[in-house]
Amino acid sequence: MWSSQSDEDHDMMDDAASQAPAQEDPGQQVGGDGENLDEEMAAMKHVFQRMSEKKARQKTQGMADCVQVYTDAFQKDLDQLFALAKKKRIAEAQGVNDTIQTTMSQIEEHKRDLMTVHETYEANFTASIARVEQELERLKELRKTVVGAYDTGKQQVEASFKDAFANVDAMIARLQADSSAVLADTSYLDAFQAEAARFLIE
Repeated sequence: MWSSQSDEDHDMMDDAASQAPAQEDPGQQVGGDGENLDEEMAAMKHVFQRMSEKKARQKTQGMADCVQVYTDAFQKDLDQLFALAKKKRIAEAQGVNDTIQTTMSQIEEHKRDLMTVHETYEANFTASIARVEQELERLKELRKTVVGAYDTGKQQVEASFKDAFANVDAMIARLQADSSAVLADTSYLDAFQAEAARFLIE
């Protein structure tokens, strides 16, 4: 960089020398030498001015290049930090997402288990209700049978008692009639008296 700058300075010096008017021969007038000196001084001043501007531009360019290097390095570091942070955040987000998915899967599995248990309980409850209702119907029919048998037995018992009471009443009436007949019958007294008289005569 500095060697190229020196070369450019030498080139600029050569350009200035070439732009300066050629040295006049000794036969020229003194006034003309003064004018040539002013022109040479102006040319040298122009050359040094261009050199100063060139150096200033090079210095500014060097500072800009340095700033660009540091800026690029800083941007690269920022990009790396951002990439690492992004990778870390993505990994954390993936971990959270995996945890959420696992939790959701467990919840869905528990939900299915609960639904299975609920459906089984509901089926068993429905079957139990059906059995209870069937048993109630059977008990109703049994009650009807028992009540019917009781009513039939009651009627039969009442009829039997009625017949028995009628038979008893008939027997009492017959016994009363027989008793009256026995009390009214005196033939055995006549026979007894005859037998007694016969014993007495003998």
